[in-house]
Amino acid sequence: MHRNQKFLKPFFLCALVPTLAFTQDSAQKLAEQEIRAFIETARKASLKGGPEFIATMDKVLADEFVRIPGNGAIITKSAMFEGFRSGKNRIEDMVVSDIKVYLFGDSALATGIQAMKGNFMDTNYLGKTRFSRMFIRRDGRWQCVLYQNTPVAP
Repeated sequence: MHRNQKFLKPFFLCALVPTLAFTQDSAQKLAEQEIRAFIETARKASLKGGPEFIATMDKVLADEFVRIPGNGAIITKSAMFEGFRSGKNRIEDMVVSDIKVYLFGDSALATGIQAMKGNFMDTNYLGKTRFSRMFIRRDGRWQCVLYQNTPVAP
């Protein structure tokens, strides 16, 4: 190895490390933005309901998706879609706040608070719940695999 090559190697590595850190930070920020956009898309789709909800959410919910509402039931993707198709699920108003996103490689957890008025699977909702949503990155896009919410005491 030439003497100048030995001398330049440490400088190259010093220049590369901040670039990799910047790239990783940018990727994390992009992933967080994508998860937050999903939550907003889901909110808007829930308010529209019916076929529009199903068409929108079918693309972003994994086939293995389950929802666990405050009563502890397990609701599959197909059962939830049937509720919107039949009119059992009707969301009149929904406000989402206090969103936090935690990234774990190709998995992510989002938490937040949701104030909702409506009916979901024969249960009237009026009030706040704290939610958790688990995501996986599959084929380059985020999909929600779990949505759990628990009522917040007034």
